[in-house]
Amino acid sequence: MKIEWTIKKQRGRFRAVLEYTISLEQWEKDLNPEQQVVKIVTGKEKNTGRYVDGDLSDQIGNKYYRADVTSEPGADTVTLRYYGNNHEYPEIKKAFEELSTLHEAAIRDAYDQRPINTSFLIETSPELKKYVVPGLTADKMSF
Repeated sequence: MKIEWTIKKQRGRFRAVLEYTISLEQWEKDLNPEQQVVKIVTGKEKNTGRYVDGDLSDQIGNKYYRADVTSEPGADTVTLRYYGNNHEYPEIKKAFEELSTLHEAAIRDAYDQRPINTSFLIETSPELKKYVVPGLTADKMSF
C-alpha cells in the first residue's frame, strides 16, 4: 500500500485542504483483505466551508472524515480545521500511520487463510447395484 498526501493552504484566513491518494499493489488486491477505516479530525460540523469564521471557533473540531482502504482505493480531498499559523497536522500523519498498520494486519490475516482445492465423490453403493441390476436386466429382456 502506498499513501501519498499533501496539505495546502493559501495565504489568509482559509482552511487547509488535505489531498490524498491510497493505492494498492495488485497482489494486495488479490488477497482481498478486510476493509480498514480511520477517522481524521476535520473541524466543527458547522464550519465545513473554505473560509474560517471570524471567531476562529473551528480550532477545536468534532467532525470526522473517514479514510479507508478497500479493494478499489482512490483519492479524495478533505477540508481541514483551521490552526492559525500552526502548519503542523500531526493527526493526519497519525491517522495514515494507523491506517497502514491496520491494513498490514489485514493483509497478514488474509494471507494466513490458506487456499483449498478439495473434491468429493459419492457413488451408488455396490449393495444397491446387486439388488437392482438383476431386476432391471430381466425387465429389458422381457420385451
